[in-house]
Amino acid sequence: MKRKATGIILPIAYLLFSALGLYYLYRATGSKGFESGSFLWAVPIVIIAVFIYRKIKKKGQLVLSAFETRRVIFSAVFSYLLSLSFFAGYYLRYYLMTPPGITGKIGMLSRSLFLAVFFFPFIDSIFMYADRIGVRIPGIEKDKTETEEKKEAEVRATKSGNKRIWSEKGIFFLSWGCIFVLWIPVFLAYYPAIMSYDSNRQFQEAYNGIFWELQPIVHTLLIRTALLIGEKIGSYEVGVSFYTLLQMLVLSASIAYAISFVFKLLKKKWIAFALTGFFGIFPVYSVLSLVVTKDIFFSAFFLTLMVLSIKRFVYTPKHPVLYDIAMVICAVLMTVFRKNGIYGVILFAILYVIAMKKERIHILILCVIMIAASFAGIHLTRLALHAAPGPKTEMYSVPIQQMGHVVFFKKDMLSEEELATMEEYLSGSTKWKSFNLTLADAQKACANPDAWTNMPKMFKDWIHFGVRFPDDYIDAYLGLTSGYYFPDDVSISQHLGYGRESMRGLIETFNASKPLDDCYPGVKSESKLPWLQYLLEGPVSDEMYLNWPVISVLFRPAFYCWAAFLLYGVLLYKKRYRELAAASLQLMYFLTVAMGPVANIRYVFQLMIGLPVLVSFVIFSLQEKQEAS
Repeated sequence: MKRKATGIILPIAYLLFSALGLYYLYRATGSKGFESGSFLWAVPIVIIAVFIYRKIKKKGQLVLSAFETRRVIFSAVFSYLLSLSFFAGYYLRYYLMTPPGITGKIGMLSRSLFLAVFFFPFIDSIFMYADRIGVRIPGIEKDKTETEEKKEAEVRATKSGNKRIWSEKGIFFLSWGCIFVLWIPVFLAYYPAIMSYDSNRQFQEAYNGIFWELQPIVHTLLIRTALLIGEKIGSYEVGVSFYTLLQMLVLSASIAYAISFVFKLLKKKWIAFALTGFFGIFPVYSVLSLVVTKDIFFSAFFLTLMVLSIKRFVYTPKHPVLYDIAMVICAVLMTVFRKNGIYGVILFAILYVIAMKKERIHILILCVIMIAASFAGIHLTRLALHAAPGPKTEMYSVPIQQMGHVVFFKKDMLSEEELATMEEYLSGSTKWKSFNLTLADAQKACANPDAWTNMPKMFKDWIHFGVRFPDDYIDAYLGLTSGYYFPDDVSISQHLGYGRESMRGLIETFNASKPLDDCYPGVKSESKLPWLQYLLEGPVSDEMYLNWPVISVLFRPAFYCWAAFLLYGVLLYKKRYRELAAASLQLMYFLTVAMGPVANIRYVFQLMIGLPVLVSFVIFSLQEKQEAS
C-alpha cells in the first residue's frame, strides 16, 4: 500500500513543483501570467510527468537504494545551477538586470529551486548512467604499454579485414583526409579566407611589417608571410589562400588526431565515422576553419596538447621522451598564439603533477620545462620582431565592465568625488549614451591605462564601488559571460548585429581587410561558390539555427560548457580525482576565458572540438574502475 501511494504522490509532486518552476521562468521572460504562449510550457511537464509515473509504476516503488545520497546531492546541485542559469539569463535579456537587492536575489534563488525539480530527472539520469556504464561498455585494462595496445589493435584490425585502416594511425589519416576534403567546398565558398574580427588592423600591421602585441606576433607574422607570397605571385588573394589551406590542414590534423585517440579508447569504428562526418559537415567547424584569427591555430595546438596529456596518463608510452617533446612544442605554440593560454597551462601543470603519481618527478620537470619554454617563446618572438607592447588594460575587462555598469546605471547615486574617480578610470564615462551589457570593448576603449595599472589604488577603488553597488557588479559579470552559461542565450550572435547583409552573427564572415594605400588594395573576397556561401550564411549570420529544434543546441557555446561541466562533475562524483586532474586542461583554461571581454564562440572553440575526447576519456575511466573492482 505504501509503495502504491509513493508511486502516485511522487509524479503529482513533480508535476506541481515543475509547473510552478516553469511558471516562474515564464514570468521571467516578460510575461505577466498564464497567457497564450504559456500553454507550451505545460506540454513538456505532462510528458515528463507521465514518463516518471510509468517508470515508477513499472518498478512498483521508489527505489531509494538507487537514489544514493551522493548521487542525489550531485544531481540536485547541477539541476539547481542549470535552473539558476535560465533565470539569470532571461532576467538579463528582458530586464537588463537580475532582481535587485537581497530580497530580489533571494527570490530568484528560491524560484530556481522549483525549476530545478523539473531538470532533476534529466541530470540524475546522467549520473545514473555513470553508475551503470561499466556494465554496458566493454572495458580496457589500464596502464598497458603502447606496444601491448598496438598488438591488440593489430589483432582487431586483422579480424575486421584490413590491418592498416582500422589501426589508430589508419583512423587518423582517414579522418584527416575526409575532414579536409569536406572543408574544401566551404573554402571555395569563402575564398580566399574569412577576414573578419581583428583582420583590418592585423592585415595592415602585417603589410607594414609593424608588430603590436595586441594580436599574437606569430600570427601577424604568418599573415605577413602570406601577403609577401601573394606580392611575389601577383595576387594577395592567392597568398592568403595558402594561409587558409595551411590553417585548415593543421586544424583538421588536430581533430583527426583526437578522433583516432577516441577510437583507441572506445574501440568503436562507428564513433570515429560519426565524429569525422560531424566535424567535416557541421558548418560551425568548417566555417571557423577559414577565419583568419589566432583562435584557430591556438585551438588546434590546445587540442593536441590535451590529447597528449591524457594519453600520457592512460598509457605507458614506449618512447616517453617523444611525448615530452611533443607536449612542450604544443604548449609553446598554443601560448604564442594566445598569451592567456600560459595561465591555463600553469594551473593545469599543478594538477597534472598530482595526477601522475607514478612519474611525479619526471612530470614535474616536464611541466617546469613546458612553462619556461612557453614564457620564453612569448618573450623571444617579441624581442626578435621588435613588437610594440599591447594595451595594459586588456586583462581588466571584467573590472572595467563592472565599474562602467555602475557609472552608466547609477550615475545619479554617485557623489562628485566618485564621478571624478570614474572619469579617472574611464574617460568620458559620465557622458555615455549607451552601454553594451554583453561586450566590454566599447567601455575598454575609454579605459585610462595609467589608472588601471596602479594596482593598489585601482583595487581599493574597485572594492569601494563593488561594496556600494554589488548588484551592478553581479549583473555586469553575468551579462558579460551569459553566452557561456545561459542555454538559451542569443547575445553571442548579436553583439554587433546580425544578418546576411552585414555578415555578422554567430560567426563574423564579413571582409575587414581594407585598402591601405595605392600599393596595398586590401585582400578581396572572391567566392567561387556563392550559392553555398548564401546557404552557410543562414545559420552563421542570420540566426536560422535558432529555429531548428534539438540541433540548435550544437550551435550554442553554452551547451558545450555545460556538457564539459557535467563531465567533470561525473568524475568528481565517481571520485576519479586523478582522472579529473589529468583532463583538467579544458577547465583550467576556461577560467581565463571567463574573465574575457565578451562571450564569443571562437574563445571556446578549443572546448568544442575537445568535447569528444573528454566524453570518451570519462567513459573509459568509469569503465576501467568497474573492471578493476
